[in-house]
Amino acid sequence: MPVFNTCVFQIFRIKSIEFLLRIASKHEEMILFNRAMIVAGIAGLVAGACVAQLYSQYDDNKLANAMIVLSIEYDVYIPFFALLLFIDNRHKNHNSINNNQKISPLHHNVVKLATSIIVSEGIYSITKVSLHYEFLQITKESYQASLVSSLIGWVVFFVSINVLAKRFSLFRHDKVNNKDFLESK
Repeated sequence: MPVFNTCVFQIFRIKSIEFLLRIASKHEEMILFNRAMIVAGIAGLVAGACVAQLYSQYDDNKLANAMIVLSIEYDVYIPFFALLLFIDNRHKNHNSINNNQKISPLHHNVVKLATSIIVSEGIYSITKVSLHYEFLQITKESYQASLVSSLIGWVVFFVSINVLAKRFSLFRHDKVNNKDFLESK
């Protein structure tokens, strides 16, 4: 009986792994996109918390603290995110036969990506600055206000950007339709 349970468990585990690999393969673009945002966001979060604490030692202006921290987060986040996104997608729109880039689909995706990011970043900025300012009214530690407001802003940002990416069909799951789309351009 224990041998049977072990075999059933191994079969179930293999099927579960196969299922997860199929899902990961289907949503690879979205996973890489979210990974780049998370890694770049963590870098921005750490930089923002450090600057918030340092700024609070020199000036007591809470609104200026919130705005400066937001600007520092963007100064770290945007280049890091762009670099990671480039690394993840550098071979995506490249035709290996004649070594040319496919400009039309690339341009189409960049416009959809930019629209999704701009709207979501606007939502994040408003959420982050207003919460940071409010938390600075409550707590003495600026880094805590920065961390908590950034984390809440991230949740709102991730929901909004993934909803917009889905709405704008930023990540195509059907390889046949994507191939037909590329060839029709």
